[in-house]
Amino acid sequence: MTKLRYKLLILFFFMLNYAALFAQGKLLSRAELAKKEAFIDIEKAKLKPDEVYILYLTYQHYDKVPEEIFLFKNLQHLSLEGNNIKFLPDGFDELKNIQYLDLSNNRRIMATQAIKKIKNLRHLETLALAENKIIKLPPEIGQLTTLRLLGLEKNDIFELPPEIGHLKGLRILYLSENHISELPPEIGKLRGLEEFDLSRNNLQSVPKEIGKLRHLRNLNLSGNNLKSMPYHVLKLSKLEKLNLRNNKSIKHEKYKMRKILPGAKVRF
Repeated sequence: MTKLRYKLLILFFFMLNYAALFAQGKLLSRAELAKKEAFIDIEKAKLKPDEVYILYLTYQHYDKVPEEIFLFKNLQHLSLEGNNIKFLPDGFDELKNIQYLDLSNNRRIMATQAIKKIKNLRHLETLALAENKIIKLPPEIGQLTTLRLLGLEKNDIFELPPEIGHLKGLRILYLSENHISELPPEIGKLRGLEEFDLSRNNLQSVPKEIGKLRHLRNLNLSGNNLKSMPYHVLKLSKLEKLNLRNNKSIKHEKYKMRKILPGAKVRF
């Protein structure tokens, strides 16, 4: 290969990569996104594809993700809540600028397949998977390392995989109304967590590693079966709210807990 052909080949691949990057559009901040129009009708969105940053296709009886979403190269906020979607299509990870994805209340969605399809979305910060009858989370959940909010409430989850500890950028984790009976010790690796909702599960205790969540401000353990007071939370110096309501076995210790956590609002 001559030097000229070699240089032309390099230039060709550079232009391909640049074109692909340009096609995706600029990644917007939350403040910038808030100023964009929110589309709720896909037919209207198709008329202005380059202006579609926010798309709500909620409760529209879709049984699959409409192919038209691939027309919207600037799409960054997508809600498919309240449909009947079971699988995400091939190429879903081509929507590389997605920051917010709501797949809640689809009932039939296959969590393992969905998470594998989105694990390469490097800008994804919010993932909502509530009310999907999810029983088990796949290990691939640990590859969603850009997440800041993960919503898994109102499912049928019995346990968390140890890979949950890889989500070190997570700030909010919702796990209420599942069937979780114990937490893995890896939960202590979520050092940036600020809000943690474990209400209405089957917890009898919390691991000592929860004391490592030094940025935690709001911890909800109400509606569980705690057999003893979770004294590991005493290490949580930034804790502002601790909800222990409807844990009958520890109710008699409420005055003691309030005394040793004077800076937190403790509810029994």
